[in-house]
Amino acid sequence: MKIIKLILLFLITTNTLFAQIKVSCVGNSITEGWNGNPSYVPILQKLLGANYIVKNNGKSGATILNKGNKPYCKQEAFLRALNDNADIITILLGTNDTKSQNWDKYSSDFKSDYVALIDTLQSTNRNAKIFLVIPVPACRGNFGIRNDILNLEIPIIKQIAKEKGLPIIDANTPLLESCNYFNDGVHPNAEGANAIALLLYQSITK
Repeated sequence: MKIIKLILLFLITTNTLFAQIKVSCVGNSITEGWNGNPSYVPILQKLLGANYIVKNNGKSGATILNKGNKPYCKQEAFLRALNDNADIITILLGTNDTKSQNWDKYSSDFKSDYVALIDTLQSTNRNAKIFLVIPVPACRGNFGIRNDILNLEIPIIKQIAKEKGLPIIDANTPLLESCNYFNDGVHPNAEGANAIALLLYQSITK
């Protein structure tokens, strides 16, 4: 009986030691990767190492706004994020919400829809630590994405984080002077993807 208990203890300890921490990256094309522009997710996986498993749950064009032109909550990526049973969730959304067809009509819903997204993710990932990522700057007005509107979103995201007691990862301020990291003004190139991954890595492992 004593030997059996020792074997069970060994198995439990071994499983605990080698259990991977699951990270779910929620986002848009900046997360998913788009048109040859790389995703930061594989780089984040390399930085975090074998003790983590990082999943890409980004969807190109996705919005926080539920009445936006492509709500994240209606995408398959959202279902994957709900079912990940993640230990850590990062949310990098808001860029596509700045488009005129989204923000100009539904900006008053931005905060409530963001909170609803968080609450839904928490409902199925009850023990997950959620990081709200301040979106990267929009260096040019490509794709209808407006940096001046992005600047209106930032204090709302910070307010949500404060009210819900969630940590923030600022992927905006450190990259304000790094427009060369975004070839089309929005999507990161290799240098940009590395920079974003490093910012997430530093916060996750802090």
